[in-house]
Amino acid sequence: MSQSRRDFLKQTGIISAGLLVLPVAGQAQADLFAATASGTFAIHQGLTLEDLTYISVLRQIADEISFEVVDSRNRLQKFLLLSEHRMEGSNLQLDKLKVINLRLGETYRFRILDSKKRVLDERFFKALDTNKKMPKIVVASCMNEFFKSACVKMWASLKEANPDVVFLIGDTCYADLKNDGTPLGYWQRYTKVRNSIGIFRHKNLTPILAAWDDHDYAVDGADGSFLQKQFTLELFSTFWLHPEERNYRRGLGVSQDITLFGQKFYLTDCRYYRSDDSHFGDEQEEKLIADLQNDTKPIWLMNGSQFFGGYLKEDAFEYKQPKNFKEFCKKLKSVDAPVCFVSGDIHYSELMEIDPEVLGYKTFEITSSSIHSLTFLQLHNFKKNPRRIKKCATSKHNFNVITIDNSSDQFKFNVSCQGDERKPYYQKSLEIVR
Repeated sequence: MSQSRRDFLKQTGIISAGLLVLPVAGQAQADLFAATASGTFAIHQGLTLEDLTYISVLRQIADEISFEVVDSRNRLQKFLLLSEHRMEGSNLQLDKLKVINLRLGETYRFRILDSKKRVLDERFFKALDTNKKMPKIVVASCMNEFFKSACVKMWASLKEANPDVVFLIGDTCYADLKNDGTPLGYWQRYTKVRNSIGIFRHKNLTPILAAWDDHDYAVDGADGSFLQKQFTLELFSTFWLHPEERNYRRGLGVSQDITLFGQKFYLTDCRYYRSDDSHFGDEQEEKLIADLQNDTKPIWLMNGSQFFGGYLKEDAFEYKQPKNFKEFCKKLKSVDAPVCFVSGDIHYSELMEIDPEVLGYKTFEITSSSIHSLTFLQLHNFKKNPRRIKKCATSKHNFNVITIDNSSDQFKFNVSCQGDERKPYYQKSLEIVR
């Protein structure tokens, strides 16, 4: 049975805190708590720029707590408590905050205090240098916390990679597993995953942006006909999305784009509007192409499903909507800026070289999957991919580290596929010339 956004909001019991501004007021209390590798609360640092960041905290409704942000000299910093999100039947709530007036190079502490102003949890974070010359981003997908050992190892490994930004591009939660299909059922899956994932308890926070694929949207292979998509959109937005800021825009569904490091990152929505004939839906595709045509910066086009994965004969854009795919690629030819494709979903990672006939120049698709979900030994070799770069694939749990080289005007970057082993599974230095 379908459900409206208003009904979902009523069931979630969302409470708006109304931009409550907490002012700087004297000296913060002395340190009473030293943050450990595993924090008490699940804390997410989201959209971050040079002077602001968004932080979410998952906690018990009954907790009598407050928040505090201090700089390296222990001076209180301004932040806004944006909202508190609850679901009827759950004892958990998600608090969302915006920290403002940040300075580059400064290390800040985000603290959670009890009713007696004792520090229960403390994390370190920084503003993001969006003009960094050699930034490092991580791309990951397919986060099934049922694989407990891999879950622990992979987030520890990602922590060691020390990225500037993390992009989670699909299946951030297997919400369709152990779920009765009710709003409470989805909420419980989202909160369970948030509480289970290591990166939300790391001592040093890392900015994370996310888009969905089928499992955090609905069920395996779901498209726009999913009847409960209105409330899953609201739920995903609650946990992952942010208000628009300079250089950060919200689009249709969960789509977003952000300008970082002199380049443009588009996170698309490949589920909410999908049909047998259209991957993104006409409206989203039209807006996306229009935005791309206005860009001159190098473009990273990120999608939950593969673009050029037709050889698998499964869920890729190229296979599921072949006519739409050809038309989409033809439209991309008219885009002046060079485009690199990034995807997930298939439970192994691979690096593809896309021949110049497709867009008019040679480009690549970086598929990053899975960080910890179901996979099989040599799964990547079950079907031959004629576009795959030799020896650039693995079925072991992994994530991809992309180091962007902004030392020149060229679109250059290094791709390193990493897991819980000392050496990368593969790595390649690439350049796209438009």
